[in-house]
Amino acid sequence: MDSLPFETLEHIFELACVDGGHTGCSLSLTSKAIRAASRTTRFYSVALDLRIPADHTPGLLRVFLSLYEQHSQTTCGDRSRIRHLHMTLTAATLSRGLSDVHALFQAVSGDIYTLLLDLSTCNPLTMLPEDVRLDAFDSPFPSLRELTVLGVTSPHIIVAPHSALKEPLFPALQRLHIIDHWHRAAGAITPPSPKFDEWMAHVPRATHLRISNLHWASIRFIERLTESMGYSDSEVERAARLPSVQALRHPHLKYVAVQLCALPSPRSGGGYSIQVHSLFSRYLEVLISGYPKDPGLQMALVPSPTVGSESVPGIDEVARRQWVDRIEGRPGCWSVFKGGGDEQ
Repeated sequence: MDSLPFETLEHIFELACVDGGHTGCSLSLTSKAIRAASRTTRFYSVALDLRIPADHTPGLLRVFLSLYEQHSQTTCGDRSRIRHLHMTLTAATLSRGLSDVHALFQAVSGDIYTLLLDLSTCNPLTMLPEDVRLDAFDSPFPSLRELTVLGVTSPHIIVAPHSALKEPLFPALQRLHIIDHWHRAAGAITPPSPKFDEWMAHVPRATHLRISNLHWASIRFIERLTESMGYSDSEVERAARLPSVQALRHPHLKYVAVQLCALPSPRSGGGYSIQVHSLFSRYLEVLISGYPKDPGLQMALVPSPTVGSESVPGIDEVARRQWVDRIEGRPGCWSVFKGGGDEQ
């Protein structure tokens, strides 16, 4: 190790620090030499799970911010940067530690490449109380390439209400993955649909779009999606007679994948119909399979997730694994497309 150039060590540590922070912390405790050599890559990937007692959250976030600021001081022309961030937040966390959450996003907004934002533990009907929104994004993320949001139906939830933002929030984003999380709302009849047009306004260069765990009642989202594919409203209603595609509304999209929520168990007595779920699934199959084979746009219907077994990971755990896969250069959630959709 002592004979290796610093640049080589730095690259090795960067390849190792892809697990959300565990390896980075371990390297900093190995020796003074390794701690110094891994300084710029210690925070290469960071996973912050703030599903902890709200009373503790502000203090822990401040400690982390202080530590990150110390390591972010420029040394020999370089500094430590968070390139990949996974944050799990709760409504209680945001109500007491919102300023620290905002400060963290401000500190990393110009550096991160991938972001997984998990708000699935918040109330999925209102997402956040009106007075406790994720007032965190008030400036663009110019370097962000991949964004996964879990439990966030609209970008308005994460953009500061007072923001004078007049440009896209994610101008360079290439891959957007929206994971619906309606089912945690007991008794929910009509969950909020992902806001297709609002997301598209903030990702003008996105080539990949995936919607996972979509509720069958999200008709409005499907209407907007099919309109973007070149169908009119009247043609959407006649799904069995698919027309030829006209001008694409969002020509920057090259890959679109849709996954319906899990089929409920007949014993669950859930708030939605198994029969309607099946009809909606069939509608999507007809829509996607009948879509003209335009080389400029590939579409895929992803099999619904499996639930009800302890051996099956939850949606949040699947999202985390896919986030790590993408950091390591694997297809992750884009494996439904050949080569992960990398051959553009």
